[in-house]
Amino acid sequence: MACSHQLLHGKMFAMKQVRLLAWLLAAIAPLNLCAQKDTTACKSRRDLVGSCRIVHGRLKYYNGTPSFRVWVVGTNRVLGVHEVEVGDNPEYPLMPEKIWSSVGMMDHEIYADFEVCPLSQEKPGAMQVVCIESAKNLVEAPYGGARTKLSNPSQSK
Repeated sequence: MACSHQLLHGKMFAMKQVRLLAWLLAAIAPLNLCAQKDTTACKSRRDLVGSCRIVHGRLKYYNGTPSFRVWVVGTNRVLGVHEVEVGDNPEYPLMPEKIWSSVGMMDHEIYADFEVCPLSQEKPGAMQVVCIESAKNLVEAPYGGARTKLSNPSQSK
């Protein structure tokens, strides 16, 4: 009789340990996710120098740094999209992948309402560095070609 009582007590102790371990893992998991820095985040970056804003512009891939730039329609302003190193890619643009993959490498340009966040101060005659949080009302145009609305990504984030 004493053996079955000890066996029951041992099983209960083991179940308590399993529950404690599960609770600890559940508590630690979010901390681990927070520790992994999302290098492609835009609006949540700590190095922003101002408020995010919407600009109607044309996103295009250029030869030079930064490679992706937004011309703000109706102005002479060009915004440079900041690039970071992600994995093997040393020039990953800070914008949602759905947006930059639509542009390609000098194949297309994208007109849209871009939500941009400043990473440098605006200075006359200088390109301001930004990241792109999102884009709405995307219209694709080949270099020098006619514009066509993109099929699905009217909102890209």
